[in-house]
Amino acid sequence: AGGAEIARFTSGGLAIGGTGAANTLDDYEEGTWTPFYTTANNDLTLNGNASNTASMYTTQSGSYIKIGRKVICHMSLATNGVTSHAGSGNLWIGGLPFTTSTTAVGEPRGVNGAMAGRFNSFTPDQVVCNSNATTLQVRAGFESYPTRSNLDTGGSSNRNVTEALIVYSTA
Repeated sequence: AGGAEIARFTSGGLAIGGTGAANTLDDYEEGTWTPFYTTANNDLTLNGNASNTASMYTTQSGSYIKIGRKVICHMSLATNGVTSHAGSGNLWIGGLPFTTSTTAVGEPRGVNGAMAGRFNSFTPDQVVCNSNATTLQVRAGFESYPTRSNLDTGGSSNRNVTEALIVYSTA
């Protein structure tokens, strides 16, 4: 284009803006993932079932784009028919498609906006990536960590809903 080279296909992938390894796009992927509510102790049950049991959700979907080490995800998660829960610890979301990077100065955790509703006594407004994990903390503010007891157990009328856009770096 106009006499200047803009891109080149190399043995390492598509090189953009130069031919060095740092300019090579060699890892691009799109796909889906299945989010589910869990706890910090990974012991959440819903109506006696494991918290990743599909029948406990009306919506349980996610999609992602991975470019190099950067992952961009969307998720939508809503329960249905939950009348009881057991387990302990803060409320989390599990199932991220890739393990997050270890938290460090150069690799901060992703703090991502979330929209949610119909929980008992709180409304999540952000999800935070856990370090070196495939889980997210559900938060109702910067230092507010709701527990699994905040899940609505109103039976067929419950709608513990979380929708989020998540961006993080992989391990």
